[in-house]
Amino acid sequence: MVNCPEGRWNENLIRATFNQEDYAAILRTKTAPSLGEDFIAWHPEKSGRFTVKSAYKLAVELTLNEALA
Repeated sequence: MVNCPEGRWNENLIRATFNQEDYAAILRTKTAPSLGEDFIAWHPEKSGRFTVKSAYKLAVELTLNEALA
């Protein structure tokens, strides 16, 4: 796990996994301790899978709704 339960990045793992530019950006990102069990927050396709197509469709719908509001 990259994010430690105490709400801090595992810096050694981050530095060993990513290049300097990427790990610097990751380490600047604030973290928080887990507040509960993970859950699915994306409404999947009928197949039960997340797809880029479904994400794009949602983005288009949200953009159109904002334009009409």
